[in-house]
Amino acid sequence: MHLPSRSLTRLGMTLPVRHSSSVTNPSKARHVIPIHQHSLPKEFVATGVHCGIKKKATVLDLGLVLSTAPIAQTSSAACFTRNAFKAAPVTVSANVLEQSKGRARALVLNSGCANAVTGKQGISDAWAMSKATDKLLKSEESSFPSTMVMSTGVIGQNLPIAKILAGIESASSSLGSTPDHWNRLAQAFMTTDTFPKIRARAVDIAGTNVRIVGIDKGAGMIHPNMGPAPAMLPLHATLLGLLATDAKISPSSLQNALTYAVERSFNSISVDGDMSTNDTIIALANGAAGGVEIDEHRTPNEFKQFRDELTKFAVELAQLVVRDGEGATKFVTVSIKGASSFEDAHRVASTISTSALVKTALFGEDANWGRILAALGRVPLSAPIDPTRVSVSFVPLDGSEPLRLLVNGEPQNMDEARAKTIISEEDVEILVEMGMGNEEANYWTCDFSHLRSRDIDHVIHLSASLNHYSQQCGQLRIHFLPTTVMSESDIPFLLHITYKGVNHDISILSSETLESLQDHIYEKTAVPPSFQKLLYKGKKGDIDTPISEAGLQNGTKVMLLGSTEQDVGLMKATEAEKKRKDEVLKQRGLKRTAGVRNTYKPQISSYRFHRLEPLRHLPRPETALSLLKRLSEDPAILHVMQLHKFSVGLLTELAPHEHPHLLGLNENAGQAIKLRIRTDAYDGFRLYSEVRRVLCHELTHNVWGNHDDNFKTLNSQLNREVAEYERTLALNTHSLGGETAAFVHEIEAEAEGVIGGSYVLGGGTVSDALTSESRDERRRRILEATASRLQQEEKQIEDMCGMMAPKGNIASPRKTSRQTRISFKPTKRDAAPIKAKAKAKSKSKSTTKPPSDSESSSETESLEINREQQQVTTTDVLDVHDKIGKYKRYYKETRELTNKKAPNQPKVYQMLRVFDNTYDFGPCVGMTRLERWQRAQALGLNPPNEVREILLTEQGRTDPELVHPVFYGQVL
Repeated sequence: MHLPSRSLTRLGMTLPVRHSSSVTNPSKARHVIPIHQHSLPKEFVATGVHCGIKKKATVLDLGLVLSTAPIAQTSSAACFTRNAFKAAPVTVSANVLEQSKGRARALVLNSGCANAVTGKQGISDAWAMSKATDKLLKSEESSFPSTMVMSTGVIGQNLPIAKILAGIESASSSLGSTPDHWNRLAQAFMTTDTFPKIRARAVDIAGTNVRIVGIDKGAGMIHPNMGPAPAMLPLHATLLGLLATDAKISPSSLQNALTYAVERSFNSISVDGDMSTNDTIIALANGAAGGVEIDEHRTPNEFKQFRDELTKFAVELAQLVVRDGEGATKFVTVSIKGASSFEDAHRVASTISTSALVKTALFGEDANWGRILAALGRVPLSAPIDPTRVSVSFVPLDGSEPLRLLVNGEPQNMDEARAKTIISEEDVEILVEMGMGNEEANYWTCDFSHLRSRDIDHVIHLSASLNHYSQQCGQLRIHFLPTTVMSESDIPFLLHITYKGVNHDISILSSETLESLQDHIYEKTAVPPSFQKLLYKGKKGDIDTPISEAGLQNGTKVMLLGSTEQDVGLMKATEAEKKRKDEVLKQRGLKRTAGVRNTYKPQISSYRFHRLEPLRHLPRPETALSLLKRLSEDPAILHVMQLHKFSVGLLTELAPHEHPHLLGLNENAGQAIKLRIRTDAYDGFRLYSEVRRVLCHELTHNVWGNHDDNFKTLNSQLNREVAEYERTLALNTHSLGGETAAFVHEIEAEAEGVIGGSYVLGGGTVSDALTSESRDERRRRILEATASRLQQEEKQIEDMCGMMAPKGNIASPRKTSRQTRISFKPTKRDAAPIKAKAKAKSKSKSTTKPPSDSESSSETESLEINREQQQVTTTDVLDVHDKIGKYKRYYKETRELTNKKAPNQPKVYQMLRVFDNTYDFGPCVGMTRLERWQRAQALGLNPPNEVREILLTEQGRTDPELVHPVFYGQVL
């Protein structure tokens, strides 16, 4: 962890501070080894981006890695720091691991700010990072969090969470699985590191090719002591690491393998002996390699092989951290052999590796092995050590015999020159043989050189943040006794900045200027200094005025007004788009309107409307005929009829008394189509677009009867083809070979509409429509709303649609149900007899002449109602009151259906009225009662025989009140 370079100059110091980039120390470039695609695990994506935590735009400070494999085959594990002051991301990641039961699939990390000792706000920010990344896992929904979090950088400062969340959203578009994507992720890990630390390899586990990639970071504050999450063991750099593999392994086995590997790798290194608050090593396995699942109990051999390969891989990564240690000039291996237990061997190696005396002797290339024995002698062991069995040696790199310094407690005549040669190398190995058992352990460390800038950084940082630490730590108090008394101008101030309801605490020295304060504010809020307006009590000054002279005191509350660069960019983009559209409209207004070129050439075809007939007795019949003619000659409608070979015998309007609840009616699969083209006032007409949409619906009934999925699919296809044809004309284009231009569905066209908004500088961000949801969310919302509207319109048409099916129609008729209950109010009939002319006119309406062409004639012949029974003659006299009870059974059924007897009405009339109002036998308009009975019989609808007997009597064939249904002649 580190501080910005300006922190070093506050006390008049000038120290070199390394900046994170790809390779900042050329001497370390040899440790950077290229990775290859065939070694990278399958079904992982990763990236690294700059989100603004670090000032330099070329430095990456945010990384993501996600598994795209199913949740069921994903496993995760982690080891966390055991430091008492665990950082917020450590706490959140442990909770994610516990809640997901080892099924976490993603990692988000930031560098530049550790989010450590940041209280409740730090926890909230870490959870926000986790949840924002969870939204990118779109393949499956899960009830538990799936993203773990890492942070590294400065302690005691809150994250610029707005920048990070925006960075996560933008980083989602740059995710990938190539070596470059993984290298960018490794660079996002870096803080004071001088090179990215990444390795990848493929290993064979029981015949399965398993790939693994590893990334870690660390150069200072390195002395890890990590373990599993608190739910399993008590919790130890800043060392962060990721191990991602496509191996198929159970969560518990992955955790045990990782714990074993970490203890022998990352927990076996030390640079400066300081344990971090953020140390975390995370392992992700997605099972994409396939094969048998590795399990510690079911497949112990495969588990041991995987654990050992993971350990070797982790050791290589851990060693890279030591090689990049701050101020280090040597890489030192401390090997302990002959211990009674691994724990004893590890404890001895750790003590020797962290001994300041040993490390400074190595830097001075002094073979003072007494310091090694002194460190060994103070280690608490499980059994007392026997000094007479201890041996110490220096191991040369050339493979020659070790240089014996102490053998079985006896000092050896040391070759000073050879000792000097061995420890003057960059890589040095110290071998200690304890003579107590067979266990061994290795530890890797470095020397102590002159430059230890990290220690100075820590003192400066704690001094400048004393007040902040006191508030965060509660009972903990930190006191400094400086040898040099700070001047009044160096008093640290803590200012409380409020921006858009969010509080930001900024630590700054009283001697710094307002310009420096604006820079701090920019880092926290992303509001550029030129857009900032600070409101606080006290006198103001220019940007060069010191904080102490600008009316600011320790604890001052400041209100910030201003807009971020993103807000301003969106505002400018919106204004530019508005100007562009205004200019386009202006230019269109100046141009002469160009006529649309219509390449449609009417041709005489059998696939058309053969006859048009308005209702002449209604007002403005010529207008009705004009509307019907327009529909029949509509190029798009005719285009659809040609494509699907539709032929309609008669196109007419639906009379006001015919099914008032219907908008259209298709009789006998195209024999006649009736449309409600008039408004309720009869002298007005409905919109052409609405009538045409109903016409498309009724044309669909030429093929399908019921409103099932087949019907809806064809109906949608017809509407698309109509829209596509019209769009071709609107674009003034035509195509060869009958092909049409590309079609843009109505829903998609609406979704591309522009949502406007306004902007107020300093008063908030862009309008709610632009800030509260992304473009994809707006598009989805509009699509859903438009689709819902169209579905409602189509449902309305279906509800207001009737269909008369011929014999053999593919639509399945409904079964007759005598339990259907009908309520009606008797209507007084006109006492005067209906004129024969009106009767003949009604018959002409209900009878459709077949088309003149052969194809339509053949269709019509198949749809003709068998009228042979109409020739039956009888001289039976009809008793309309049925005094002898001839129709007693049927009359009883009609009484059950209506629940009452119509007043002053003969039984026969009541039975016929019930027959008319029973829709189980099909529509009753446009034909006589006998014709309706015969059609229902032909369709297998089982109409009552009593009705046929009544209608075949002399009165039934001659009395208009018996011949025609109840609605006949009501509207004239």
